[in-house]
Amino acid sequence: MLSNIKKPIFIIPIIHFLLLSGYKLFSLYYPLFLDLKGFSLSYIGLNYFIIYFCVGFFSLLFLLLKKGNIKVLLAISVFGYSFYSISMLFVSTLFQFLLMQVLLGFFSGLFYVSTRGIILFKTKARTSEFQYFYLAPLISAILAPIIGGILIFIGNFPLAFLSSTFIYFITLFPIFKLEKVEFLEEKIKFKIKNKRVLVLPFVVMCLVGFYRGFFVLFLKNFGLTINQIIYLFFFANLILFLPLFFSARKLDYYDNKSLFFYFSIVFAITTILLGFVQSLVFIFILYLFEFSLSIFLRSEKSFLFGRLHIFKKQRSIVDTAIESFGVAFGALLGGLLLIYFTLSNLFIIFGVGLLIFTLVLKKF
Repeated sequence: MLSNIKKPIFIIPIIHFLLLSGYKLFSLYYPLFLDLKGFSLSYIGLNYFIIYFCVGFFSLLFLLLKKGNIKVLLAISVFGYSFYSISMLFVSTLFQFLLMQVLLGFFSGLFYVSTRGIILFKTKARTSEFQYFYLAPLISAILAPIIGGILIFIGNFPLAFLSSTFIYFITLFPIFKLEKVEFLEEKIKFKIKNKRVLVLPFVVMCLVGFYRGFFVLFLKNFGLTINQIIYLFFFANLILFLPLFFSARKLDYYDNKSLFFYFSIVFAITTILLGFVQSLVFIFILYLFEFSLSIFLRSEKSFLFGRLHIFKKQRSIVDTAIESFGVAFGALLGGLLLIYFTLSNLFIIFGVGLLIFTLVLKKF
């Protein structure tokens, strides 16, 4: 499927790290940005739905892409991310704001399909290249919010948006170092023998979507100020960095299906507990678990999809689409249910739902 595969494998994680570092400067705190603009909780859920639904939709649309230079596609996606960050400084109407979310979904889908199309080319064994690909966002997910929190503390959200744009500009340099790597023409073959392999990852990503949209606001409702939330994530991410970095490198030694199953159960139980606790110390401890598990679950999900008996480009698209649709519907459902339930109630509801699905699909 892919030509000249060796060199791009080691450049793609660098690109992945830089782009996600730019985005995660502000993404963790993005619900607070929407809250400051006066958007309701239901709208915040709709906002995340639009972004991630568009990522999944455009990923599936890229099945029609019979040929394409991945170097060019990556450059286009990075320019798109830059345009989105700058636009957040100037959008003034609801229509403009929603349009930017659609564009972000388009460029994000383009980026993930392109990068995963390079990485998910082996079907039998985990590779060091795959590890590098997922260690890159792991590092950015931990370090970028620390830096982003400092930037927001100093200059509020505009400084974070401008800084992310600067990082996107730097991302273009390793892209230009890529050799020409193309998706070669494939027939569309989208038959998956065991479709249950798609269900549990989708449900897990629904819970991840709820977290992305509302966990920060949960902390705000708990009584924390924006600066206190920044402090919480600052210390939590510092604590997590080394343990997550070294443990992520050891995932080779475990069976992927069993690991995904057990991670999913613990993810569900800690979510349920989060709905009951009334102590900030326990919330802090549970966040450490949740953040770690969500990263491992995303990594294991992608490797499971890497074993699907479908063409390689389509395998990467399935991975992107399932994750994106899951996050989209989780955020949307959370926003709608908040009309009737509190955030604490929804953590319990979502956690119980995931636990039930996990136990039912134990032998997926």
